[in-house]
Amino acid sequence: MFFNPSGISYFKPIQLTTKKWLRGNITKSVGTHGYMKCIFSDYIKSNDTVCLNLYKRVFPKYFKETRKFKVFYGNREDYLTYSKPREIKEIAPANSNDNKNEEKNE
Repeated sequence: MFFNPSGISYFKPIQLTTKKWLRGNITKSVGTHGYMKCIFSDYIKSNDTVCLNLYKRVFPKYFKETRKFKVFYGNREDYLTYSKPREIKEIAPANSNDNKNEEKNE
């Protein structure tokens, strides 16, 4: 993983993980060729791989709502539309002539 002890001391605070979901930490460097001692939450098997995450996902603290974009908070109805709700137009019945004739007869 590393070539010299200075690399190990630089990455010492970062948590190690394995592909079998074990977690561990680097305790100290051993020798001059980049070897290290690590402690994990359980025994490591021969088919397991040790990984070191070099990034951390960070979400923005604040996103200002603008006219074009709204922040969605779950499935609340007041945040489900981008613009004003559309007006519902009444659809005339299929036989509009019959309705006019009935109104005249009354």
